[in-house]
Amino acid sequence: MELDASQAPTSKFWLRDLEEDDAGDMDFFLLPRMVIGPDENSLKKVIEYWYNDDGNKFKITTTTRTRKATHKT
Repeated sequence: MELDASQAPTSKFWLRDLEEDDAGDMDFFLLPRMVIGPDENSLKKVIEYWYNDDGNKFKITTTTRTRKATHKT
């Protein structure tokens, strides 16, 4: 079974192809969550991108210190 050019899946996505109904959910344009670290100072950074209710994109950066706990017996 061979596919002709009209049946081949396309990998390109164009903004002009969006319908008006599709414009509400634009989460697929966001970068994925990034976790950096922990580094030599035990700092771990998490970077996330979100859309708020008004449709504006914003970035949340959270920095935490990680510690390894040991239990003496």
